[in-house]
Amino acid sequence: MNLRVEGIDKRHFETLSKVFKLDIDPWKEGFNFKSMIDLGIIDRLEVIEDLSIRASKENNIRKDLDQMYESWKQFQFEIINMKNSDSSIIKNMETCINTIDESLTITINLVYSPYKLVFEKEINTW
Repeated sequence: MNLRVEGIDKRHFETLSKVFKLDIDPWKEGFNFKSMIDLGIIDRLEVIEDLSIRASKENNIRKDLDQMYESWKQFQFEIINMKNSDSSIIKNMETCINTIDESLTITINLVYSPYKLVFEKEINTW
């Protein structure tokens, strides 16, 4: 059983509450492992394991999305005017294309992830 996985948050405990038809609030004072035993949650470890895996996978999606945002936020287009012409070019086009490729690869992986539901709107925006 692993409810301390990175990425687990309130909505995951709300899901547990619905599954077990109990009020499961780990932020409530006095809630501890014994509370979980007393509530009978320990008897259904597979539910908790599934939830922990989901939280971890969703956390990875969040990290991937944050990484894409950060890479584009820091990206600087450098425009250079061509000599003897009214045209301009993007100087760092190779870096731009690499960033597009990386973002596209991540986005494709996220689109097909079975854990995307929470982030689906955000993923589709990409």
